[in-house]
Amino acid sequence: MRVKRPNVELKSVTVKNLRYSNAPSPSFNATMVAKMTIKNMNFGYFKFEGGVANVQYRGMIVGKNRIGHGFANVMGTKEMIVTVDLRSDKASDSLSNDINSGILELSSYAKFSGRVSSMKIINSMKTAEMNCTMSLGLASSTIKDLICK
Repeated sequence: MRVKRPNVELKSVTVKNLRYSNAPSPSFNATMVAKMTIKNMNFGYFKFEGGVANVQYRGMIVGKNRIGHGFANVMGTKEMIVTVDLRSDKASDSLSNDINSGILELSSYAKFSGRVSSMKIINSMKTAEMNCTMSLGLASSTIKDLICK
């Protein structure tokens, strides 16, 4: 019996409390609320010890949050709501240009490490990861073009 790696998917993202400015220096702040799922296609449960999710703007981490421990049942799906506060601390010319264009290109990453256990015989360490890119429309405070791998 082969143990498969669980799949992490980002189902939806909403943005709250978006504030941005170009003066005196370019910056943005927001709260991102993401609905994520961990899909376990194994004949044993997946117990993870805690994960991490971060959001990046042009390679710079602008938001990070630890995700508590949990488990996904046998052949089941675990749903989670993850909240990440975004804050740009460093000003850059590209941020100023992107604010002027009205769209910020963001990427997100999540990782869960844990153990798939079946019948107390099979215990296999597995890591589930997710990478997504998205566009944040500043005028509408909405996420567009959400693409996950």
